[in-house]
Amino acid sequence: MDYSFKKEVEEGPSKHLQQEAEVKTHNFQYCFNRLKIFSVSCKTSMTVLEALNTSQMFRNEKDKKKNKQKEILVQRCKEGVPTAAVKTDFPCCLIETDEILYIDFIQKDENSCTNRTTADPSLRKTSMPETLVTFRVKKEGGQKVRLLLKSKALRRRVQYVCVYAFKGEKIKTALKHDGRFINDIFRKHCALSDELKHEWSNPVDNLDGKAFQLVVLSDKNQPDSQDDLTPVTTEPNVASDADVAETASSSQNPINTSEQEKKHDGNTKSTNPSIKWYATKPIADSKEILGILRDQFPVLLKQLKQREKLKNKSDVQKFFRAEYGKSVENFLKVKKVKQLMKLSDSVCQIRKGESALGTGFLLFDRYILTNAHVIGEPTDG
Repeated sequence: MDYSFKKEVEEGPSKHLQQEAEVKTHNFQYCFNRLKIFSVSCKTSMTVLEALNTSQMFRNEKDKKKNKQKEILVQRCKEGVPTAAVKTDFPCCLIETDEILYIDFIQKDENSCTNRTTADPSLRKTSMPETLVTFRVKKEGGQKVRLLLKSKALRRRVQYVCVYAFKGEKIKTALKHDGRFINDIFRKHCALSDELKHEWSNPVDNLDGKAFQLVVLSDKNQPDSQDDLTPVTTEPNVASDADVAETASSSQNPINTSEQEKKHDGNTKSTNPSIKWYATKPIADSKEILGILRDQFPVLLKQLKQREKLKNKSDVQKFFRAEYGKSVENFLKVKKVKQLMKLSDSVCQIRKGESALGTGFLLFDRYILTNAHVIGEPTDG
């Protein structure tokens, strides 16, 4: 057997397809402030940010002091009209030849999650345009929805955001993985609306190239599906190469409901985007032990009232609050002890010859922080 043919058979077709995708090149154009237009040539496997970073002009603009702590805003544009904002992990192979990308820098919003990647980088790099779907979502929702986007700066600058997803993926999963939409909408029964209403559970396959408005069909909390709990990776999307710590804080509730938070499966869900929630499952064969504990509770409660001389339910609640407070104090004490133990590693003794002069703190290398009286007059010791 010819060696070259044998090698091709051993490697398999998938490896060649991946290599072919990485070798293919793609061209697109971009501009700052809609002035001079620049051209970029890149591999089809690259993201928009990776492709832009190959341009010296883009790197120069990105590294300016005024842009270093800002987020990059990328808008698709046709015939001089912006159509939608894309994330920096948007596959550049999906940008059409007659489009120009408008590049700008906007204020970084602590509530924003625009640094979340839509897909696993390895999966994204081996994907072809024919396996992907893009669609636009209007920044304002329909009835019962005020705001959809987390970033205030993004809401002020764009009318639509462009979402990309893999064929076969559910609409809810695609929007959740996009990362720019508030968490509240995923607790409701929603749909994307044009002439028809496309519910959360529908696949994205029929949405390609279309524009939609998000509408709420029902305010009732929806159970999390397994797809919604898929972990999502993150990567930087700020103008500078340095990582910026992002403090997650709760945004205003954009859904017009009277309740700010509702309970689901006995757990209160937070609006904090950094918290990942997982579906709870009942403990197997736990009904018997649960019945025993419930039967014991009235007796234990009666004994507690007699022992602590408690008269009613409010007294019992106050008792448990006080006991809980004591346990919290104990934990804080343990935390302080641990901190002291960690800091004590840097405490050192300063000696001259065989005699100890005092103590100090070892900062780094051979630099020590101590009081002036320990050293006294400078010596060569």
